[in-house]
Amino acid sequence: MVFPAKSRRFIAPGLRYRQHATNLIGADGGFIAKFSRFGLMLSGRYRQWNARNIEALSGLRRN
Repeated sequence: MVFPAKSRRFIAPGLRYRQHATNLIGADGGFIAKFSRFGLMLSGRYRQWNARNIEALSGLRRN
């Protein structure tokens, strides 16, 4: 994960993404999982998730 610190950035190598059986989207690289993610993309579901995340994070931005 990269954290901005003023105009510099540093990487925190100790942070790791947790993969577990209940992940909605994650490490599953099988054909069915890929096909399912493609369907989510076509349906606009990914766009909705991204819009919600951007909206939630936009209040955290500092200029």
